Amino acid sequence: MSSNTDQDLTFIHFWKFPIQPSMGVIREIDVFSTVNGPVIHDWEIRVGPDTFGAFRGAGARNRHVQLRLRPAMFRDHIAEATKCTFQLKVRDRQTGQELLTPEPCTVIPPPNERTQGFKVPPSSSIGSTLIQVYQGASFAGRLCEVTTTITISQSQFRVTEWELLPPSTPLHLDWRFRLLDDKSTHDFLLVCRDGQMYTSKEALYFCSPYFREYFNGTGRDSERMEFLDVAVEAARTVVTFMVTSTFSAPPTISPSLSRDIFNLGNRFDVMQLSSLMVAVERLGYMDVIENSESMDVLIEWFVTAHECHMNRVQNAAVAYLTALHQSQYIAEYGDGEVPKPRAASERLNRGHGGFRTTPHQRVLNAQFSVSNVRNVQRVEV
Repeated sequence: MSSNTDQDLTFIHFWKFPIQPSMGVIREIDVFSTVNGPVIHDWEIRVGPDTFGAFRGAGARNRHVQLRLRPAMFRDHIAEATKCTFQLKVRDRQTGQELLTPEPCTVIPPPNERTQGFKVPPSSSIGSTLIQVYQGASFAGRLCEVTTTITISQSQFRVTEWELLPPSTPLHLDWRFRLLDDKSTHDFLLVCRDGQMYTSKEALYFCSPYFREYFNGTGRDSERMEFLDVAVEAARTVVTFMVTSTFSAPPTISPSLSRDIFNLGNRFDVMQLSSLMVAVERLGYMDVIENSESMDVLIEWFVTAHECHMNRVQNAAVAYLTALHQSQYIAEYGDGEVPKPRAASERLNRGHGGFRTTPHQRVLNAQFSVSNVRNVQRVEV
């Protein structure tokens, strides 16, 4: 995607809806997404009540109307656009003739108000047209076309800050690491799916409620424990974090290893597990970027992130699936509520309780929300 400058990206959203004046509350809403690289931002545009604005003092209730664009609030990062230009046209649905074409309105909010979105001033040409359209029934049934051109800094599509990230292994190791490295203290064996590791029973006892309960009960005289459903690298990563409160990155990261770390951390009742998973998620996020051309890898990361609550990895996978693999995904998994039978179909169809949508539906929603958005490849001056 190109841009106006090296720092700015431009997105154009097209929206059409029939005009339906009413004495009740007017509310026309559309949602769309802007995608660049591993980041997807969701937006909401609406024609509706001006609850706090200048239209509040208007005479008739159906004149309380405004055109507003704002970013989705329930996200890890709220997008900050620098500028938005609104264009509005009213057409006859039968002939396509333009009936009203007010002057475009460009809104540039101050930096401290960018997260609040954009609102067309009531004194603008578009604001006056909205009053004209909705104050009577003469335009009922006509077609309203709204085009928004959003300018967003490219920095808004980069993830550079990771809160709660644990420290990495220090250069100078203290007594905590000697508990792990001193073989003379190794008196307990963890047997995993693909290997085994020795560690200190004392270290496990002090650092994990799970092992304290085990050693105080049935495992008082035990010298080994089997975890045949997890990789040994996951056990090593979790034990190192439990004992030292630092993160030692595994040689390679994969969706299955991330899932093993998450499951084992929960089983061991690791303190500050969220901090450990931030470090794992950061590695997964980089792997998603590196493998963005492979739809199968993206889907595996996507469903794993859904199961392990790694929101940034999930969003990155959705962004690439939407921008790079939309046609292939629809061809293989379909556009219905339940995906076509494939290796990943069962996991794509798990909603994990509550009101959480399934991963498959999340991809379909994202693909639909970008269908009316165009990325400006070149801007003529």
